[in-house]
Amino acid sequence: ALVAVDVCKATATNLDDLALIMREIACLEGGAVDMNTRISAHLRGWYGDTVSHLARAETRSAYLGQLAFVLLSVFERADEALETLQRAMACSDVGAKHMERPHFYYMGQAYSSKGEYERALWCYEQQLAITKATQGQSPGRRSTVLTAMGQAYFNTGKYDRALEYYQQSLAIQKAFLGEHHSDTETAATINVMGQAYLSKGEYDRAIEYLQKSLVIQKTTLGDNHPDTAITLNAMGHAYSSKGEYDRALEYYQQDLAITK
Repeated sequence: ALVAVDVCKATATNLDDLALIMREIACLEGGAVDMNTRISAHLRGWYGDTVSHLARAETRSAYLGQLAFVLLSVFERADEALETLQRAMACSDVGAKHMERPHFYYMGQAYSSKGEYERALWCYEQQLAITKATQGQSPGRRSTVLTAMGQAYFNTGKYDRALEYYQQSLAIQKAFLGEHHSDTETAATINVMGQAYLSKGEYDRAIEYLQKSLVIQKTTLGDNHPDTAITLNAMGHAYSSKGEYDRALEYYQQDLAITK
C-alpha cells in the first residue's frame, strides 16, 4: 500500500485521515510526485492488462485491430500487438473487409518498435498494395504508410531511400491538402526530411527543410511545444556542423528555454 490508511474509508473532510495521508506521502523519498508516479505506473499496468485480456477474448477482426493499436501505441506492448493482429488477419469475418483495415500497417509499426525493420517494410508494402487496390481509400492513409516506410529506411541508415518515400508522402499531402496547407502531419514529414539531410551531412538542405517545418510547428503547435523544441535543437546541430556556432547557440538556447 502506498499509505498506511484505509483509503476506502478516508475522506477529504476527515482531517485526521487527511493528516495521516499527508504524513505518509511526506515519508516517501519523492513526496507527492513519487506517489503520483507510482499510482500512474500501477494504473497504466492495470489498463494495459485489461486491454490485453479483452484482446484475448475478442474474435472479431475489426475490434482486434483496434485493441492491437491500443496495445502498441498506448502501452508499447509490441509482441502482444503482433499476436493480436495475427489473430485479426485469421478471423473468419475478414473477407474483403480486410481491405478497409490497416492491420498490415499496425504490424509494421509493431515490428519497427522492435527494431525488425525488414519485417516492418514487408508489412508496409502489403498495406501499400491494399491502399492502391482499394478504390476510395483515404490518400491520408497512403501518405502515412509511405512516411512509415521512409522512417524504417532512415532507421537503417538508408537516407536516400528514406527521402524517396518521404517525398512521395509529401507530394500526396500537398495534392490532398493543398500546396500551402499547414498541419502537423505535413510539418512532421518536412521535419523528417530535414533530419535525413542532416544525417547525410547536407546541412544547407537540412536547414531549409527544418526551417519550413519550424514555421508550421510554431503556427500549429505553438512556440513552446516539445516538437518545436526538437526542431530547434536539430537546427542548432545543423549550424554547429557547418561551423556557424553563434547561429547554433541561438537555436540551442531557444530549445533550452522550452525544455528546461
